Amino acid sequence: MKFSKIAAIVAIATSSLSGCFEQSSSNSEQTVKLIPEYQNKLNIYKTVTLSSDISHLSSNQKQMLSLLIEASDIIDDLYWQQAFGDNKKHFLSTIKDEKVKSFTEINYGPWDRLNGDKAFIAGVPEKSLGAQFYPSDMTKEEFEQSNVEDKTGLYSVIKRDENGKLTSIAYSELYSDALNRIAVILEKASTFAQDKEFAQYLTMRAQALRTDDYQASDFAWMDMKNNPIDIVIGPI
Repeated sequence: MKFSKIAAIVAIATSSLSGCFEQSSSNSEQTVKLIPEYQNKLNIYKTVTLSSDISHLSSNQKQMLSLLIEASDIIDDLYWQQAFGDNKKHFLSTIKDEKVKSFTEINYGPWDRLNGDKAFIAGVPEKSLGAQFYPSDMTKEEFEQSNVEDKTGLYSVIKRDENGKLTSIAYSELYSDALNRIAVILEKASTFAQDKEFAQYLTMRAQALRTDDYQASDFAWMDMKNNPIDIVIGPI
């Protein structure tokens, strides 16, 4: 079983982090066209302003909160990679209609999450059943018959090696740059935490991101009782 997203939720300032098709240079300048039936569906989502009174937080807590939001932004990019691929910026740049772009950003790609991942942009192939966790051309039989180590791991991605054989790559390796950046931010945030249990959770979670060993930090999160600020960050 694969976790479908890497997510972070900050209790006071919530960041919901819900991660394709490759465009060649020959069609990168083509105009993105919305499938006709979606012309009247772009307004189904409404913008809601979320606000919280953080005046009761100390200066240190506010600095910590800012760092947690920074870590969440990086996680958001990782989820785009897992759901869509790593060409998010290029793909979004080809969408000139702001309503279509916003709809795409909400869905983390050109597939409608409320309609069975149906493509809403013309020319887009069906979303791969394995998202970016598995090769799009891999069959269930090939996967089941393979002897890939950790092929059912929770924190790894299946890819093909240079010879086309299936292989497993751990999150900590595949996303090493982003996860190390997040880990450093969490460790810095822990120095501003006034709740000792929360500070411990942040440092343990930083280590988990580097090692793919999340259980201890999961337990640490459940053991917290009095932290005024909360975050769940990692493969969820």
